[in-house]
Amino acid sequence: SLTQWLWLVILLILLANPWRTMMVSGDGDPCMHWRVGEYMLQTGKIIRSDVFSHTHLGWPIITKEWLSEIVFAEAGRRAGLYGLCVVAALVIATTFALLHRQLLRETGNHAVAIFVVLIAAWAACSHWLARPHVFSFLLAVLWGDALRRFDRNGSARRLAVVLGLLTLLWVNLHGGYLAGFITLGAYWLGAVIELVLARTDRTRWGAVRRKLNVLTGVALLCGVVSLFNPNGYHLHVHNLQFLQSDYLTNWLIEYASTDFHSPDSRGFLAWLALTFLTLTLLRPRLSPASAILLIAWTYFALYLGRNIPLLAIFTAPILATALAEAS
Repeated sequence: SLTQWLWLVILLILLANPWRTMMVSGDGDPCMHWRVGEYMLQTGKIIRSDVFSHTHLGWPIITKEWLSEIVFAEAGRRAGLYGLCVVAALVIATTFALLHRQLLRETGNHAVAIFVVLIAAWAACSHWLARPHVFSFLLAVLWGDALRRFDRNGSARRLAVVLGLLTLLWVNLHGGYLAGFITLGAYWLGAVIELVLARTDRTRWGAVRRKLNVLTGVALLCGVVSLFNPNGYHLHVHNLQFLQSDYLTNWLIEYASTDFHSPDSRGFLAWLALTFLTLTLLRPRLSPASAILLIAWTYFALYLGRNIPLLAIFTAPILATALAEAS
């Protein structure tokens, strides 16, 4: 199928040079995560204190990526740096193959599905590195798909099971799990707006009220499940403190806004152009949740460059649906 071909092409591109080299040499994080994972494999324990730093030796640390670090360490044991590339390539290729399958299922239009997913991949490709954040890409696709399925057919049990399991994985794989809660919050706020708009239609009001109750219950469930990590609620406190630290977010280049003079920004510019043209020329009727998602994630991507892949993943179905309906 076209989805399988897309998966294979992305995988082969990432495993060939120069991309294979860039995935592990873009910065020092791939080797750092490999080394931390190797330490955990050697000791048989999740790392709890700093054992690598001279100035902070023995200080307690928050292990927000321990599971992905073990995955990378296992791959490193078997194939060195190439093993790290294989893990990242498999996760990235699977992410965009699943996104393509979702778009095809929702639109039924092969041309629209492959066009939108290729633009999404182009926008996200500057962040295709052998680091734990690639797991957030994969989980974001599954998370967004689960919410859209619920929005269409209202299967509360499926939503609770899927998001609960994804939360358990996400909080142990990467700190980007906050993106899932933000997206869930957008659907919840969209349901609140729908409830206000449907106050004169009792039949519609009841259905929207049920959806709002389900989303509230699922959010509480995911919040409880998110505590099942080595750090408990301290993980959430650490992530929020990190994002509020002007020093850290200003120092790390991936937390800076995109440099639109850089060639790496062309994919993001293409995505912004696609969004602008779709909204202005086609004028699709968006649900409150879809409108909130588009506004929120476009803002996040403009504010922090590392959010660009998440923008493409979470909003691709919205744009693809609008394009398919107009074709």
